[in-house]
Amino acid sequence: MLTQIIWWVSILLMSTLLVRALQGRYASRYLLFYLYLAWVLASSLICFYTFSTRPASYATVYWHTQFLSLALGYGVIWVVYS
Repeated sequence: MLTQIIWWVSILLMSTLLVRALQGRYASRYLLFYLYLAWVLASSLICFYTFSTRPASYATVYWHTQFLSLALGYGVIWVVYS
């Protein structure tokens, strides 16, 4: 139960951050970071849905989404250091 509460709170916080970035027009300035954040939000929703409906396939979905998250995360680090 606590795990699901933490999961929903993190989804709510990411959604709030993305909405505020769009309202403040920060998303166009830091495009790659907010794309990464949007992907993390989408992958969290995908994983939560998979965990709720088909728990047996959660591990497969998790590792596929984490691979793309890793690639996008390295892109954000690359932009920060360049």
